[in-house]
Amino acid sequence: MMMTAEEGKSQVEKKEGVGEAKIKIPKWIILIGVIAILGVLAYFLYLYLTPSVTGGAVLGRVEGAIITYLYHPNCPPEYCNVSQLRSWSEEFGVNFHSYFAEWMQGHVALLYSNDKVWIVDFSSKKNFADTICKAIGSENACRFVEENLNKTSVVNVDLFVMSYCPFGIAMENAIYPVKNLLKDKLRVRPYFILYPSCSSNDGCETREVNGINVTLWAMHGNQELYENKRQACIYKYLGENVWWEYVYCFNQNKNADTCLQRLGINVNVINACIENEGFFFLQKDQEACASYNAWGSPTVFVNGDLYTGERTPEGFKNFVCRYFIERPSECAQRLSSTSSAPSGQC
Repeated sequence: MMMTAEEGKSQVEKKEGVGEAKIKIPKWIILIGVIAILGVLAYFLYLYLTPSVTGGAVLGRVEGAIITYLYHPNCPPEYCNVSQLRSWSEEFGVNFHSYFAEWMQGHVALLYSNDKVWIVDFSSKKNFADTICKAIGSENACRFVEENLNKTSVVNVDLFVMSYCPFGIAMENAIYPVKNLLKDKLRVRPYFILYPSCSSNDGCETREVNGINVTLWAMHGNQELYENKRQACIYKYLGENVWWEYVYCFNQNKNADTCLQRLGINVNVINACIENEGFFFLQKDQEACASYNAWGSPTVFVNGDLYTGERTPEGFKNFVCRYFIERPSECAQRLSSTSSAPSGQC
């Protein structure tokens, strides 16, 4: 029987007769400690960053654009590459400052301009430039992004979702009109997110595959595990277009039987696939999740680039249309700018 680290520790202490000493700390001491930490942080922001951070905006205006990079003093240079970030900042016309922060567990870069603040994606130079381009419209940064896009005649989208995740459903609802607009110029491949260990029995399935136990766990329980299999089978045997029509129908009413009947899908064929092949289709999807490090629903890649824009048809269309070698005329058509759900992930 497996047990958690805490349960194991408890068992050892019982066997060895180790007693547990509990020290009750008065609430007022904890409160003073929290206030002290916030005070130190506020002083740091006042002294070094000028404005005070308030989420997506800052109190006070920052002239020009400044990137502040905070990292732990012991962070390895190959991981916290200050000189590289400084070089990129200079290239894209942004001031750069770096500071040691012993309280940091990792590192973070913040871009300040006027009364706004953005978290900078510095996982690659293109992502770094893309953040600056979107935030402040730097000509050099925007040009670099445009010159380094992987442009194709057919744009490929890798869509990582959970069939019962409201955020994933909102993303599918945003992509669906774009697919209908661009048709075969846009190719979408769905992947269903299944975790390799179970947090509960609900939604958990383990099978032996080539002598190795493979576990799939669906966050939203058995209904999601089964629905993931069904959608994987529809995509495999009936293709992307039928899958889209089914998904759009299912997302509206969660009634699979109604959607299958409405689309004239052979239920017996799909059920046989679910029983005999569904697990193995999802195993391949799980491997893709690990390869892309895509464990949150939704996670979307467009020609290999992570999509972080608005979850609206218009926002997604504009992003996709950047990746065409020759921009289709359909890209000029305006779609809805309304999102069906706030940003977030399951």
